[in-house]
Amino acid sequence: MKMRLFATAMLVTTVASLLMPISASAQTGAGVNQIAVRAQETNTGQIMVDSVTAAQDGWVVLYFMGNLDPLTVVGLAPVHKGVNTNVKVNIDSGLADPYPTLWAVLHADQGAVGTFEWPGADEPVYQNGAPAMTAFGTQAPAVVAAAPQHPRYCRWPAG
Repeated sequence: MKMRLFATAMLVTTVASLLMPISASAQTGAGVNQIAVRAQETNTGQIMVDSVTAAQDGWVVLYFMGNLDPLTVVGLAPVHKGVNTNVKVNIDSGLADPYPTLWAVLHADQGAVGTFEWPGADEPVYQNGAPAMTAFGTQAPAVVAAAPQHPRYCRWPAG
């Protein structure tokens, strides 16, 4: 009976020790890069990113195009390794307002610490072969183009 109890205790201890690193890495987000952001208006000059999980210190960068061109950056904010919640990103509303979609992209802080260097050392972070990014709606008003007028209804100058 004592041997059976000892074997059970050893099994429980072994299983618990195997599970501890898995639980710890899941809680710290090690190796995982994710961004969650909901649709919101851009006319306030600020976007609230719900959460950023980063494997290292870096930046959450907002673009008005999904091509990661540095000329399309509308705002950025620093993030730390691990889970970051309610990240406030100041944006240039004049650049962002006309676009119905923005892209949030995670960049690594690999150059001068605390200085965003893109293009340069602070490149986008890749997760499973793709940039760690997500698109979100801006609730920008739809642009309505004037309907072309039929020639029958146009007024032509008298001549």
